[in-house]
Amino acid sequence: MKLVYTLTGDGWARAVVSNPDYNATMRVSYLSDALADLSNAVITILDGADEARASFDDEPGEYRWVFTKTGTTGYRLKILRFEELWSNEPDCKGELIFEEHGTALEYGLVIRDVLADIYHRIGRKRYRRL
Repeated sequence: MKLVYTLTGDGWARAVVSNPDYNATMRVSYLSDALADLSNAVITILDGADEARASFDDEPGEYRWVFTKTGTTGYRLKILRFEELWSNEPDCKGELIFEEHGTALEYGLVIRDVLADIYHRIGRKRYRRL
């Protein structure tokens, strides 16, 4: 899986996630700290949890990242799109826009690389401002 996270303006970002079978582009709002939410979900699966979730807010809408354990170290990632922001709809109501199977370590390395790229290109202070 590849994830590219780009700040596109004050309070907005674009996330592009891809693998050989899927390619999804998400518009991400400042209404939540999407990267922190995703990082915390990945830390949760690195700790061995059976499931973890993260949310990228859009205006309107939501992208829900759902990690579900499939074996000793394996996880299935589904990204679901919802039309309403904070709708609390069950997962089955979302549109599947991305699916991936990997290990917790693989997801951890992807997030590490995204965060390191932002830190080196933009820096912590400028990121907070943007």
